[in-house]
Amino acid sequence: MKKVLHLLIVAALIASAGTGCGTKKQAKSDAPEVSVMVFDTGSVNASEGTYEDNRWTKWINENSGVKVKWVPVNRNQETDKINALIASGSAPDILYHFNINYIGSLVNQGVLAPVGEYVDKYSTTYKSYISQHPELKKFTDFGGVTYSMTTAATDMVKLNHSIWIRQDWLDKLGLEMPKTDGELLAVARAFRDKDPDGNGVNDTVPIAAKEWYDIIPDMYNAGHRWYVNEDGSLEFGFLSDRFKDVLSFFKTLYDERLISPEFAIDKDFSMQKGYWVTGKTGMLMNQWPSATNEELMKNDPSAKPVILPPVTTKYGVGGYYKEPDASQFIVFNKDIKNPEAAIRFLDWLMDKGDFKLTNGDEGVHYKMVNNVPKVIDAEKNKTELNYAGAYAYLSTIPFNPDKLLEPNKDDEVSRALARQNYDSYQINSKINFRNDLPRSPDVEQFTNLMTEWGIKRDDIRINVITGGEEYTPEWGLAQLRAEWDKLGGQNVNKLVKEWYDANVK
Repeated sequence: MKKVLHLLIVAALIASAGTGCGTKKQAKSDAPEVSVMVFDTGSVNASEGTYEDNRWTKWINENSGVKVKWVPVNRNQETDKINALIASGSAPDILYHFNINYIGSLVNQGVLAPVGEYVDKYSTTYKSYISQHPELKKFTDFGGVTYSMTTAATDMVKLNHSIWIRQDWLDKLGLEMPKTDGELLAVARAFRDKDPDGNGVNDTVPIAAKEWYDIIPDMYNAGHRWYVNEDGSLEFGFLSDRFKDVLSFFKTLYDERLISPEFAIDKDFSMQKGYWVTGKTGMLMNQWPSATNEELMKNDPSAKPVILPPVTTKYGVGGYYKEPDASQFIVFNKDIKNPEAAIRFLDWLMDKGDFKLTNGDEGVHYKMVNNVPKVIDAEKNKTELNYAGAYAYLSTIPFNPDKLLEPNKDDEVSRALARQNYDSYQINSKINFRNDLPRSPDVEQFTNLMTEWGIKRDDIRINVITGGEEYTPEWGLAQLRAEWDKLGGQNVNKLVKEWYDANVK
C-alpha cells in the first residue's frame, strides 16, 4: 500500500511539475511580439548560433517581457537592404540607421510612424532621458513631429575616424611624421619606392583607402554637410570650390599608385584591410579602436602603428570626420502592430539591457575593479560577448577615456593597443571640427534630391579619380554642380537657407 501511495505521490508531483512548466512556457508564448532590425557584421561565431538565435537573443526574450524576432541587415549594405525590406512590405517594426539624412528621406516617403505620441503614452525610461537631453530634439524631430529616438553619442563614438601610419616604416626610411597634405603625399611616395617592408619587391601599397569617402573630404572642410560662408551664405560641401581639392588629392593618389587600383570596387573593404594586416601598406584610413591593428601586430611584431595627427591643408586643419552628436536613429515602421510593446522593449534595453549586452556576465566576462567593469578574458569575449553590442540600441553607459588605457590582457600587444586607442582619443578630442549646422536641414526637397544626386555624385567622383587626364577635378566639380541644378538644386539652396534662418541662425 505504501509503495502504491508513493507512486501516486510521485505521479502527482510529475503532473504538477509538468503543468507548471507548461504554464511558464505559455506565458512566454503569450508575450507581445516585436520584429527588430540588427546589424550583421559577421561577428557571431558559429558556436554561438546566428544573429537571430544565440545566447543573448535568448536572454533578451527571457527577461525583456517581449518576444523579439531579429532581422539581420548587412552593415555594409544597410541602406539598400532597408529599402528592399520596405518596398517588399517585410520591414521589421523597429529600424535604425546612423545617417540622419537617410532617416529624413524615409520620413518624406511616408514609410515611418511618428514615435512621439508612443513615447509620451508608454515610455518611462526613455521619456525621462530625452527630457534631460533637449539638445537631442534636433535629431529626433522632422517638421515638428518626433519620428526618431536616439541617445547622446560618446566622444569615443564621435571621434572614431583616423589615419593610421606605420611609425616603424617612417623610422626605417628616416622620414618625419607628415604635417601637411603635401608632406603626406611625399611620405606615400617614399613608401611606394623605397621598399619599407624590406622584401626586395616593389609591391607595397602606400595607403589602404578604407574610409576615404569621409576622411579626405573632411580633411579639406568639404564633407557631406552644409557650411556657412563668411558672408552668411550656405554651401553644400561637395559643391564647394574646396571639393575640387578633394578630387585633385585623390586623383593624385590613384594616378601615382599611392592607393590600390581596386579601391572603388572593394565594397566591404576586405582588400584594404588585407593590405594592412599583412604588412603591405604604410597607412590605413580607418576607424579606431582598430582590431586590424591587433592582427597586424600579431603578424608582424615589429609593426608600430600610430595615429597620424590631422594634416594641414590650405584651408587649415579639418580633421578626419566627426560623427553626429547623437548615436544611431531608431524609427518605427508605419505598419507597426504593437507600438506599446516596442516602447516597453526599448525602455527595458536602456534600463536593464545595455549594461549586460555591453559587459556580459560578472565573473564570466568581466569583474568590477574600482566600480569599473574590467575584461577577464578578451579571447573568450571575442566569441561570446563582443557581438552582443549590436542589440544594445539605446545605450547610456558613460565613456571614461582613462578606461582606454586598460589593456584587455597583460601582454605587449594588448598594452600597445590600449595606448594607441588612448592616444587616438587625445589627438582627435583636441581638433576643432567644423560643424556649422547642428544637423542636416529638415528640408524634404533636399533629402529627396540627395537620393538621386548621391548616385550621380559617386559616378562622377570615381570618373575623376580613375578616368585619366580627360576627367579633371574642374570637370568633376562642374558636373556635380550641373547635376545638382538639373535636379532642382537652386530651389533646395533657397529652402535650406530659409530653414537655417528660421531654426539655427
